[in-house]
Amino acid sequence: MFPASIHAGLSSRFAILVAISFLFAGISAAAEDSPEPDYSAELASVDIYDSALADELSSTQPDYGRLAGQAYSSGDFERAAAFYILALKQGAGDNTTQYNLACCYGLLGRAELAARFLQLSVDNGFSDVHGLQNDPDFTLVRDDPLFRWEVAGMAEQIEKRQAAAGQRIFIPAHTWQPAWVSYPNDYDPRQSYRLLVALHGFGSNAESFMGIRERFADPDFIMVCPQAPYAFPLGDAVGYSWAGWTMNGGLPPESFADTQAYLDELIGTMQRTHNISSVYLFGFSQGAMTSVYEALSNPLQVDGAIIFGGSLWDFLIGDGLLRDHPGKQRWFIVHGSKDTQVDFAGGQALRDALIEAGHDVSWQEFDGGHSVPEDMVKLAEQWMKELDKAVDE
Repeated sequence: MFPASIHAGLSSRFAILVAISFLFAGISAAAEDSPEPDYSAELASVDIYDSALADELSSTQPDYGRLAGQAYSSGDFERAAAFYILALKQGAGDNTTQYNLACCYGLLGRAELAARFLQLSVDNGFSDVHGLQNDPDFTLVRDDPLFRWEVAGMAEQIEKRQAAAGQRIFIPAHTWQPAWVSYPNDYDPRQSYRLLVALHGFGSNAESFMGIRERFADPDFIMVCPQAPYAFPLGDAVGYSWAGWTMNGGLPPESFADTQAYLDELIGTMQRTHNISSVYLFGFSQGAMTSVYEALSNPLQVDGAIIFGGSLWDFLIGDGLLRDHPGKQRWFIVHGSKDTQVDFAGGQALRDALIEAGHDVSWQEFDGGHSVPEDMVKLAEQWMKELDKAVDE
């Protein structure tokens, strides 16, 4: 499934996508040959001078997509499917919502419905062949003959569409990325403060993740929330990813090193411009895995990390990070026992690997899904304060 201040300009190198299309003329001609639908009836029903129109349009509509994501995270896939259907009826006709609905049917073991909504998603532009063929949400229906045949046809459809669009290449480039910063209510620049670097999950964004600060009992720290560098369409919105992978294909593996350089620059900038006593990372989901990578790669700057819904990425072992940086930081790892997005066993594997490498690990599990519960945040807050108090003494 694909997920739910002060601007600090920070520079680093990032890969940007360059699409080279060779068949513009043919594509344009095809578009011109398609007749425009007749919207006369719909237009006739709209009174553009209706004074009550503003009140009607300003009324808050339920965010069915968000509710669906919450139900999915809790493992209630029937409820999630119902909310995704409501989102589609509300007008969210994007391929991401259609794909996520297909995932729900896959998790419910309904092969035919999963295939139908996958096909609808592909027809509307979904183009991740790897996701179609490997998404664990389709494990229960993967061996169904009809589903397997339909997916093979969709993969061929995507490959033909991509071939017609032209060759895609990747170019490393220098960019500026936004970050949001918040301060304690009684902030005094002459005093030193703990720095909390908060990394959002896949598909989220920095501005929305800043709300995590409200879950702390006494947020007496400077919090900076950087935006992940890789943007991709997520329904009617834009999602962001820390790794060079999106629903529409992957960037070179080495692109993740640029993410690490970005975070190094972020931390260094905050240390140069503020009176920082200690540095902690706070990551959720993909942001959790990114926090692990950054902490192990930057042991001289990062004192500890708080990990919610994270897992053990293979390249942490393959690149020798755990071997080469034993016992450098302290960790507070939290995972929901009913997490269906990042497997609970993956969180346990991360915990065990860090302990084996000599790190100081505090582990908390809760009866829930892929989320950041407020009571767990408060435990992490107390853990940070106790560590800083021990250092001061």
